Amino acid sequence: MNLREFFKNTFIGIFRDKRKLFYVVVLLICSLIAFSILTFKNNFDMYVNETITRNIGFRTLSVSPKQDKEDLGLSELNLLEHVIDVYSFQYSSMSVESSFKNENIEGTIELLYGSPDIQPNIIMGRGFQSDDSNVAICPNIFYPDSSAYELQLDNKYTINGNSLLNNEFEVYYTESIFDTDTNTFEDGKKFSEKFKVIGVYDNTSVMNFNNQCYIMSNDIKKMVSKAGLDNIGENSYPYFDLVVDNVDNIEEVMGKIKDLGFRKVSVKNYFDSDMKKTIEVSSIIVVTILVFLTIIISSSYIKKLVINDSWKIGILKTLGYNQMKVLKKYFGEASLINIIIYFFSFLIFEIIFLFLKFIIFSSIQYIGINIRVSLFPVIVTFIIIVIIPLLTMFYNIYKYSKQNIIDLLRKSDQK
Repeated sequence: MNLREFFKNTFIGIFRDKRKLFYVVVLLICSLIAFSILTFKNNFDMYVNETITRNIGFRTLSVSPKQDKEDLGLSELNLLEHVIDVYSFQYSSMSVESSFKNENIEGTIELLYGSPDIQPNIIMGRGFQSDDSNVAICPNIFYPDSSAYELQLDNKYTINGNSLLNNEFEVYYTESIFDTDTNTFEDGKKFSEKFKVIGVYDNTSVMNFNNQCYIMSNDIKKMVSKAGLDNIGENSYPYFDLVVDNVDNIEEVMGKIKDLGFRKVSVKNYFDSDMKKTIEVSSIIVVTILVFLTIIISSSYIKKLVINDSWKIGILKTLGYNQMKVLKKYFGEASLINIIIYFFSFLIFEIIFLFLKFIIFSSIQYIGINIRVSLFPVIVTFIIIVIIPLLTMFYNIYKYSKQNIIDLLRKSDQK
């Protein structure tokens, strides 16, 4: 039998033999589960390591002020180790209209508090310097519209951030005046500012929206003050935003802040570490179950196959087949079946994966959730679905193939 006929007979034999078909279906399901679980865990780990840990919000603390202190405790917070900046929460961001407005996009952008120590990784251009003023760092895929918050980007109207480098844009905002008689806010003076784009960053890598640009701290403080947004009324005290140098130092800094007597302190963007542990443990448990399941299924399948074919093995031995030839025949067929299972399960998984990625979850890429299939789940699933069952089968085939002809024929009579 040549190789082509061997492949053909093995493939056709799957559909003719109910045992083989059952084995293929069960292992196919196990393979799809393995691909799904491992891909999810791998993407989740990459999302945590590559995105959350880089987002400034996950290392920014919200601290209640000390009302009995003239500076509300600001000087004490600035002296803490691992603290790179402290500022009033009103300065963290400001939403404005811009010169990007046209018939297709409304021009709304959000300006974020920035400094040489508080800025994303620059992929084009340069970062902030201490003496900078009226400069901005914007996303590489820029979409100046409020629909960016709902991840509803129209790709036809996105702006390539690289084209903005060294160009200016203008922002417009209005003074907000509180009328004590009517307890309402009224519009006051109108202002505008010009900013030069000096750098471009990947907003998905830090979980920012596509309409968020960083500007220098002095600029945003000036704008917030002119707009009257820092006027929070009498007997009200603004919380501080405190930026820590590294997420690993969050717990230490929080402890020191509490020791200084600040009543309330919390992480601005909180990530549940217990959830991460639960996902990791659950993934390990599921994968372990799949390993044991494939061992049991493959062992049971090959035992029944060899026992049912014991008369064939006996005849082959009478025809001069030695143990190695018998082993090659059955192990070769088992190897091909498992590889077929793996190939088709990967093909099915890839189709489902691409459908989910580009049709169902297409918008989440804009906040840094970039789902992809890496080498890790491919290799581990191959080990679970191909290598482990084949090792189990090899042991069982070897055990039965070394029996003498009389024992094999006797087993055939006992079936």
